[in-house]
Amino acid sequence: MTSAATVASRVVGAEVDQDTRDHILNYLMSSERGMEVLGEIWASNTETPFYWSDSGTYANGKSMFLDRHDDLGDLKAGAAHEIYHVQEYMQGRRASPGQAGYVQSMLLEEANAHATAFIIHLQTGEGNTAPHHYRDFRGRFGNIVNPGRGQEVNFRNVHRAAEFYSLQAMSSGSWLTSNSRERYDRYYERFHNAALQAAAQAAGQTPAQPYQTWQPTPAKSSSEPDPGHPVNSRVTAAAAQPSSTAAPPEPRPRSQARTPPFQTSTGPQRSKAGAPSR
Repeated sequence: MTSAATVASRVVGAEVDQDTRDHILNYLMSSERGMEVLGEIWASNTETPFYWSDSGTYANGKSMFLDRHDDLGDLKAGAAHEIYHVQEYMQGRRASPGQAGYVQSMLLEEANAHATAFIIHLQTGEGNTAPHHYRDFRGRFGNIVNPGRGQEVNFRNVHRAAEFYSLQAMSSGSWLTSNSRERYDRYYERFHNAALQAAAQAAGQTPAQPYQTWQPTPAKSSSEPDPGHPVNSRVTAAAAQPSSTAAPPEPRPRSQARTPPFQTSTGPQRSKAGAPSR
C-alpha cells in the first residue's frame, strides 16, 4: 500500500525520483531477459525517461509513465511489461494505424510484453513483483514454469505459452485496457479507423467501412453480471463498450511486431500515428 504522502510527492508529469528509477533498473538488469531488452534500447545511445502518471502505467514512445499510486513491487512489474513496448518503439518495429495488419500487430506486441514481464519475474524470483495475470498463467502452465527437479526452465517455451495465453485472453475480451477499460482489439481499432478516415478525407474520398476484428455479443440483463479478470489493481474486466475516455499521446509507429530473441538458460536466481502501449 502506497501512503498518501508518497502519492502526493509524486507529481504527475514529473520525472521519477532517482532512487525509484535505480530500483526498477536494477530489477530489470537482474534477469537475462531484462538485460536483453535494455541492451537493445541502450544500443541506440538513448535514455528511457520515467515520469509519474495518474492514469495508469504505460509507454509512450521512448518514455515510460508509471502509476504514482503503485508500490515498488507493482512499479517493477509494470516496468517489466512496458520496457518491451519501449524496445519495440526504439527498434522501429510497430505498424502504423491505417496499415494492413495494424490491430493484429499491436495485439501480438501486447502479448509479447506480457511474456517478457512473466519471464523477468521468473528469472529474478522476487516474490512481490508478480505481473498482472502471472499467478493464473503459472497455474495453467505449471509444467512449463516449473518443469520438475533436475530440469531447467526453457524460457523459449515459457514465452510461447505466455504469448498464447495472453492472445487468448485479449481475443476473448476477458482482459481490458487499463486506461479506457475496453477490449484490446477495440482499443486499437479506434486508432486504426481514425487513421483510415483521416487518410480518406485528405484524399477527398468516402471513408472506408470501419475495421472490426470482434463480433458484438447480445446485451445481458442488469441482473446478469459479467465475469472477467482484473487488468490491474483498480480495473476489472467487464463487457465494456468502447470508451470515450481520451488516451494519452500516442507513440510513433514501427514496421512490424516481432518476438525478439532471448536466452533459454535459467539465468540469475523478473505518434502521432499510434495508440499508447498498455
